Amino acid sequence: MIHRTFAVFFVGLASAIMVCATATAQSVPEAASQPASRPDNPRVDLQTRLSRIAQLIEQQRQDLHIPGLALAIVQDDKVVFAKGFGVRDVENKLPADENTLFAVGSTTKAFTAMLIAMLVDEGKMSWDDPVRKFLPDFHLKDPDADANVTIRDLLCHRTGLAGADLLWIGGKTTRDEVISGLERAEPTAKFREACQYNNIGILIAGECAARAAGTD
Repeated sequence: MIHRTFAVFFVGLASAIMVCATATAQSVPEAASQPASRPDNPRVDLQTRLSRIAQLIEQQRQDLHIPGLALAIVQDDKVVFAKGFGVRDVENKLPADENTLFAVGSTTKAFTAMLIAMLVDEGKMSWDDPVRKFLPDFHLKDPDADANVTIRDLLCHRTGLAGADLLWIGGKTTRDEVISGLERAEPTAKFREACQYNNIGILIAGECAARAAGTD
């Protein structure tokens, strides 16, 4: 039920943002037939439309009993809206704001893969680049994987490693410590012969992307 509720909410949220983003593409006759109060009416200035979207999201948050959330809308590489809704702590009634940290889980894997795809398009890296092209000190215990592991292998979860989450789950280790610790992890399948979900592989792929882009 929780998953369904969040799915319904985010479908509605995505629809609202898409309506706002595509509003200026509407023809004049279509726009003229729309009520001025609608957030997708291009005759209404951006801030008014964003305010209306905020009202719609808050209403949906209350209707779906979602404690808190944060939303940012980016237009032309600039943040034009950032706001928190509801609370980040139900018991203490602490409000959520645009700086509240949410555990968004593995949706970040898609962010990492998309970032790498953009860098591939720019010619700054390749799906089949060796990991050590970007992280010279990176190693795996299995000799075959160690010699041949690529960016594609990391994203496809086919390094032969499963889990290894004890390296990071406590939140006390640094990114570099997690990556170096993977060298001691025992493989549970042969290299490229099984898909085994591994969070650290995505972390490593993200580090490779950072090196390729010349940033952190």
